[in-house]
Amino acid sequence: MKKKITKKPVIPAKKPSKLVREVEEDLPQTEEEKEQIPMNPTQNVLIHPTVSKVQRPRKVAPKSKMPKQMMQNVVLSEEEAEKMPGKVFDDDEPLPVKPAEEAKKSSEETKSPSESTATPKETNRLNISMKFAMNYLQLKSTDVQEVPCCLSLEGLEAEEEESKQQARSGIDVICVLDVSGSMSGDKLELATKTLEFMVTQLGPYDRASIVTFSDDAYKLSPLTCMNDVGKEKLNKKIKAIRVIGGTEIIKGLRCGLQILAGRKQFNSVTSIVLLTDGIDNNQETAMGRLRAVIREYDPKVVTQYSIHTFGYGSDHDAHLMNAMAEVKNGGFYFVEKEDSIPEAFSNCLGELMSVVADQIQVQLQTQACDIPFALRKVYSETGDSSFRMPPVLSGSKKEAIFVLSFPPCNIRVPENHQIQPIKASITYRVPQTGEEVKEQAFLIINVFNEDHIIDEIELDEDVMINFYRVKGAEILKEAGDFGDQGKMQEARDCLARGAQELRNSVVGGNELIQVLIADIENSVSRFADRQVWEHGGAADLKSKANGHWAKRGPSNAIYQNKCQKTMSKKSKAYFGGEEMEED
Repeated sequence: MKKKITKKPVIPAKKPSKLVREVEEDLPQTEEEKEQIPMNPTQNVLIHPTVSKVQRPRKVAPKSKMPKQMMQNVVLSEEEAEKMPGKVFDDDEPLPVKPAEEAKKSSEETKSPSESTATPKETNRLNISMKFAMNYLQLKSTDVQEVPCCLSLEGLEAEEEESKQQARSGIDVICVLDVSGSMSGDKLELATKTLEFMVTQLGPYDRASIVTFSDDAYKLSPLTCMNDVGKEKLNKKIKAIRVIGGTEIIKGLRCGLQILAGRKQFNSVTSIVLLTDGIDNNQETAMGRLRAVIREYDPKVVTQYSIHTFGYGSDHDAHLMNAMAEVKNGGFYFVEKEDSIPEAFSNCLGELMSVVADQIQVQLQTQACDIPFALRKVYSETGDSSFRMPPVLSGSKKEAIFVLSFPPCNIRVPENHQIQPIKASITYRVPQTGEEVKEQAFLIINVFNEDHIIDEIELDEDVMINFYRVKGAEILKEAGDFGDQGKMQEARDCLARGAQELRNSVVGGNELIQVLIADIENSVSRFADRQVWEHGGAADLKSKANGHWAKRGPSNAIYQNKCQKTMSKKSKAYFGGEEMEED
């Protein structure tokens, strides 16, 4: 009993902004020097690294009296540049037209408007269902019954021909890389090689941009099409990356947002991927500045986008990285060992390349029926009955769990009685077509009287597994809250109780629940004391909680779809210098 409505989203036209022209290639600088000229985080103005914040900018002659080359290399102090109105980068390369799109456009021109409308088969990339944890509800006159329920969104497995790059959605990815002094050595080498691996996996309909940050943000390249020429240009930029200065994380994010906001064309899947090993130079104000920059640029970025964050080692700001990822429905990856960088990044890249539905919003509504009940709890980010869900990937599922409560009841019902207590209204976007889809699903429950003799009640294993999955994620989050308050014993007790509850559950022997129990038990050592918690403990726990909640994370292969597993194999082959065997 599903209803579906499709409509084409309206994307407002966006006028490109005027920019201060960038440094030309023929300026008398070495390649390395050119790479290290930062862009001011509020606009495309060059700021030389040697100019301090208090140093006055040099005076320049009027434009008509100054040679062109000098005008393009004007140096401003950061303090002066900050006073100027914010700009965006509108120098993204145009997207090539896919052969399939050309053919479709030609075909559409010969059709009437009614014939050109997408059919349900073209837009429907999800199987949506709602399930009750029991095969029926038997009314009780003395007992309260609380029963988990599940809304499931299943992404259809891509056909063989759809797994090729020209058939999937193109992606726009902005990689924002920390190049502060602490990133020197093996850490930076692995990070840059990871970017080079990303370049090998992207196709001509994808675009990538590189931003580095230290004391300032540096736009190394605009959004560049990943054809052979574009890959060569981007690899040249990546190889020139060097470490310098401190850690201004929010400036790096701002620069990435400027690139998104200024785009003249848009790929369907868009993401900022930020990698750092440190703490923002102004940690006390970083969270407030994060909220401010998101508020500033959200109205300017026409399309939805995600932010995925990677925290290297034990000394980065896990709270900031986790908050940055959560606000834009992305993943926070804790990379404790440097050699785990490629695995984590390939998992994220595999997600971006296999999204079949995103921008998912769900509204649960109670329906009038003849059996009293209450929607007791919704396992959503805020606990509300209206919530968002993570993107659904090809061949994978995302579930939302809620609990219904049935009070004691003396009502008698006829045979074969059914109720529909919950309606779910789901809105999502299909990246492949850009269409917005609205669907409805209903929870149907078979009801029997208390004196009815029936077979033993059967539990739906899938519902119960996901019920304990989200409970486990909440246990990790609760322990993390105790850790943030310095209550280490309370955190350890919380984890011990949680692990025992999952172990004693009806699905305690399930593979996924076993992985979750192990993660909970292994987290106990992260609460040895405040120092251990602040140096790696918080990052590990928040990354695990985020991963289990959204069914995401490279350490949990059980959550990976086919594309992510393939990307992981390719990454290992690339970094191991071996050829990957084809499946």
